[in-house]
Amino acid sequence: MTTKQFEITGKCNLHCETCFNWELMKQLKNIEVENVLKKVSEGDVVYIGGGEPMSHPKVQELVEKLVEIPSEAVITTNGTIYKKMPKQAQIQISVWTLNLGLYNKIQRRTEKQLDKLKENISKYLSDGNPVLINMPVYEQNFNEINSVSDYANSLNLPLRINPIFSANGFSVDSDLEKKIENSVFKLKLQGRNIIYSKNKMPVERFYSK
Repeated sequence: MTTKQFEITGKCNLHCETCFNWELMKQLKNIEVENVLKKVSEGDVVYIGGGEPMSHPKVQELVEKLVEIPSEAVITTNGTIYKKMPKQAQIQISVWTLNLGLYNKIQRRTEKQLDKLKENISKYLSDGNPVLINMPVYEQNFNEINSVSDYANSLNLPLRINPIFSANGFSVDSDLEKKIENSVFKLKLQGRNIIYSKNKMPVERFYSK
């Protein structure tokens, strides 16, 4: 089994202040479905990202074909754009905060997008997709960990917490990292389904060529 990650588009409808893909997104164009499929083998775990992968016009076709190979398809999304996916596809949705003011500050978007995010999570659950909530954490949203955990727990969903990757002048120092780890430990003691991911997943990226 090989894990592969494809950044299929540079387009994104959000403008997160900590985005580590800003420069990359300026260069990325929409990748053709066949350019991805020819690099995937049976049994691969395939992460589909961007930009915002749901903005790619053929993302549904791509995921359907990945499932047919068969490979394990995982879509990492900001959750504000809904596109129906095969039930086998896992949807990983980033939730930085449920506080409207903070959401607007971090992701430069409004209550409409935050409501859409929660609505789309419900849609994927209704569709039967396995859903994981991902929470990137830094100083701005550290105090939101408990509320996001409460939200994930209310939906009986796993929550993955990871310190942000340094970008645009934002980073997580060792003191904050320890605080995050301590918060995760306390939540686990409460029986919460929490995954702590300190380091970026080591994957080989493939692009359009």
